[in-house]
Amino acid sequence: MKKEKEKLFEEKQFDNVQCAQDELIECEKKRAKCKKGLTIAIIATILSLVGYIVEQSNGGAGTTLLVIAFVLALISYIVGGGILVALSTAWKICKVGWFIVPIFPWDLFTGLVAFVVAVIGFFFVPVLFVWINYHQVCKDYDAAEKYLRYYKSTEETA
Repeated sequence: MKKEKEKLFEEKQFDNVQCAQDELIECEKKRAKCKKGLTIAIIATILSLVGYIVEQSNGGAGTTLLVIAFVLALISYIVGGGILVALSTAWKICKVGWFIVPIFPWDLFTGLVAFVVAVIGFFFVPVLFVWINYHQVCKDYDAAEKYLRYYKSTEETA
């Protein structure tokens, strides 16, 4: 049995013009929020990288930078979205950790550890998942625009 490949981005379908217009308005608001969240996520990712490098040489300042990066990542996920994509990816990593060790009590332990490590890791690289959310919002906006352009062109020919 062939497994169907899961797509990262959804293709939005519209039933009518009003639905597309509503989506267009909603996506404009979401895009503005996602841009803010993306800016915060970039800063958080840079701070986590710098904090990790400083942590290797001098413990105190690196830890402070990592805590600030974690808080900024949390804010970027709240503002820009993308936390659900991060958690679903962490769940997929959890399943891989679960299947690595096929012995009963240890498979649960490795799955749990893989999930926790993935979630913690994703809080220090939020730019990836906030960008994925931003890209999805842009694709939805473009799909709504395309639907409305198609509707206007068919309306003019009729």
